[in-house]
Amino acid sequence: MVECHSATPEEQKVFVVRFKPLGMKTQSFEATSAAIHEEHLVLLNSKGKLVALFLFDIVEGWSEV
Repeated sequence: MVECHSATPEEQKVFVVRFKPLGMKTQSFEATSAAIHEEHLVLLNSKGKLVALFLFDIVEGWSEV
């Protein structure tokens, strides 16, 4: 299953990622899209290059700011 949120190619968004393990801080990333690919949360820039990759099991949630 793949869920994806993407902005227009020029439009950078800020995605905030919250983690399950105690002690891990919430992090923010500039990206144009966020998607679930297999067991990973993938954030990409407007050229389709990887900004961040997380094992989905440690992600509590994410949102676009």
